[in-house]
Amino acid sequence: MSTIVVVRNKRYAAIAADFQSSQGETIVPGSMRVGPGKIHRIGDACMGIVGSIAHQNAIHSLSTAQPELFRLNTRSEIFETLRDIQPRLCTEYFLRTDESADREQEYDSIQMSGLILSKGGIFSFFSHREVTEYTSFWAIGSGAEFALGALHARYEQQACVKALAVSAVETACIFDFGTGPPVECHDMHLAESQD
Repeated sequence: MSTIVVVRNKRYAAIAADFQSSQGETIVPGSMRVGPGKIHRIGDACMGIVGSIAHQNAIHSLSTAQPELFRLNTRSEIFETLRDIQPRLCTEYFLRTDESADREQEYDSIQMSGLILSKGGIFSFFSHREVTEYTSFWAIGSGAEFALGALHARYEQQACVKALAVSAVETACIFDFGTGPPVECHDMHLAESQD
């Protein structure tokens, strides 16, 4: 249970996430726990992950031990990064990818989804390594619908992407039981466009 958002304009971008987690049916307020957060600083990029807290621990450990594996500036780099880290997540961190009940599954799952903020832009990735780049904003997690509504309502009026990202997650904190404060946010200057 989480809400993570990314927002960009022509020159700046931000990523924000809540800090609440859960253990089974029990909510663990963000104010009562110490990291890891849902956003991981990896080189000059940020990767926000929803799902099991075990994902947070594994990505933190792997990105600290082997940061060179994480290339996060383009859609193709992110796809290749996800492809490269999956075998390590399976062998070194015991990620289970068997989804035998899903007979329609065409590819092995990496079992996590997230958002990426890098100098190259803002991106999402999903379990089967689907990678999408966005031109304005996106949200994922249990409070995504609330965050997307807040982003849509305020995007044209709000000049500060960091304030907009935080506000969207705060909106999800109000309406989604799986999202709770405090809100963590990172922002950065985007690379010059090659248009």
